[in-house]
Amino acid sequence: MDEVARLRLQIRAVLVVYRAEMARLSRWNLSPASREAFATSLRTRSFQVLEGARAALDGDAPEHADLVREIEDARAEISGRS
Repeated sequence: MDEVARLRLQIRAVLVVYRAEMARLSRWNLSPASREAFATSLRTRSFQVLEGARAALDGDAPEHADLVREIEDARAEISGRS
């Protein structure tokens, strides 16, 4: 697997895990404070992985612009701006 495919898969994996964990969180019987703490932690970790993917890009390859756009779209969804 080349680097671009690996990064694209990583971005998609972050979104799948984020969506699944948020769905699972809604089924847990947690206090609002605990629910928000878990959601904040999940968002923070997701952002860290996405920033790691962005850092791996050097910007020289034409497909890197597409990956940066995918990362920005993922960040928007995770932050609730989608």
